[in-house]
Amino acid sequence: MKQITVLLNLLFSCIIFSQNNSTRVVDWQNLLEINDKNVVLQPVNNRNFAVFKIENINKFLFRVSIEGKNVDIQTDIPEEMQKLFRVKRSEQEKDQKLTDVKVEDAIENTEVAKKKMDQLEQSSIPITVAFTKAEIDDLKVTLKGLSGKCGEYIKEMQEIRKSIFELKSDKMDLLELARQNIGYDEMKKRVGRLKIISDPKLKYEAFENLYHEVKKLYEEAKLKAADDAISKAKVDDATDKVEKAYENMEDEEYLNLYREVKYLSNQLENENNFTIVSPPIQMEDDFVNFMVSAEQVEIVDVLTPYNSTMEFNFDIPAKKGWEFDFSVGPTVSFGKNANDEKYYLEESATTLGKSYLRQRDNNNDGTPGLATFMHIYRRSGEDFSWGGLFGVGAGFQTIEDVDLSYYLGLTGVLGKNEKFMVNVGLSFLKVDRLKEKEFEAAKEYTTENFDLDNVVEKVFKPSLFISLSYSLAKRVYR
Repeated sequence: MKQITVLLNLLFSCIIFSQNNSTRVVDWQNLLEINDKNVVLQPVNNRNFAVFKIENINKFLFRVSIEGKNVDIQTDIPEEMQKLFRVKRSEQEKDQKLTDVKVEDAIENTEVAKKKMDQLEQSSIPITVAFTKAEIDDLKVTLKGLSGKCGEYIKEMQEIRKSIFELKSDKMDLLELARQNIGYDEMKKRVGRLKIISDPKLKYEAFENLYHEVKKLYEEAKLKAADDAISKAKVDDATDKVEKAYENMEDEEYLNLYREVKYLSNQLENENNFTIVSPPIQMEDDFVNFMVSAEQVEIVDVLTPYNSTMEFNFDIPAKKGWEFDFSVGPTVSFGKNANDEKYYLEESATTLGKSYLRQRDNNNDGTPGLATFMHIYRRSGEDFSWGGLFGVGAGFQTIEDVDLSYYLGLTGVLGKNEKFMVNVGLSFLKVDRLKEKEFEAAKEYTTENFDLDNVVEKVFKPSLFISLSYSLAKRVYR
């Protein structure tokens, strides 16, 4: 036993550990191909770090948990996206209708204001002492310029309305895409089909500049119409309508809508949002077990089908490193040294009271036994490994007469979870042998008081053995 301990220490001292990442990848859109490609379950070298990676999974649709050993990581979609997904489809459509009404009201109010100024410019304004013909002509010139500028402003508002409609349509389409269980490549392709407008900042600046020009002209018209109560009231009313229309357009938050759409599209085109990576787990035992749970995030939408939680787990086997296993099984030893020597007395034909000590054949082809083995082998990561063994056993004698036996040899380990061992080597059995120097076969002895059982003794003899044993190990999660 001391020699075996020294040998084991030497084996461990020869091990050189390396620590490299070994990533196993699964395509969420092709889970059925896991067995075909057989890459996930490929072994990872002992002391290396095993990493499990899921590609092409829509993290906007699934909340994924990957547990390896005692490590649990949650991958949630960004908080901004969660807020968007919690809005019912009906509420989204309602919101869109409300904002569309605001835009239409803004354009309509601006058009009404322009029409009022056109009518005022074409009307006959009475000349008074306070409001001379020259002042009326000056006011009408201003109103004519205001009408033209309002036309440009209304045209720009209509362009903004068109852009807002397109952005809202894009937002709805992006939210629908985010609800789809599709992979990254397909998502990128579908997002690419959407013709999202380019940066609208210049368009919005042009709209605001026109508004300030129009408002300035209205202010001028108010000043020039100050001496005529009727004209001033009409200009004031038109000014109020234009200002209210502008406020409605500001409430629309045109640029924020654009930024929201760009954020959505960028997130859906970000490959990191379609990849789940587990924490690295160092290989220290026979396997690293990964437990994966994918649950659909809560989408408040009666039109969206609910996918039940998907859970699965798998083992990544270790490769290299020394493993110790114990097993129990029957043994059969063969050869002359595996059998007891049998003797009998043959009465002498020449000398009265004398007998010859004769050896007779032992007809047993093999000697059965039961042994407990300790197996020492290098992990292969496959369904077969080989190594060495040491065993202690007992023959099938009576309980009062149990003879221990010892085994040394080679072992073939079949399986990775439940293990069967095929064992061969040398067995050291206690067998009956003639007491040397005290007795000799074929020698004549006095028959009286001769104890035939006393001519043999138990001695260890090496012989060949074979055995099939079963590992008593159980799974322990750490």
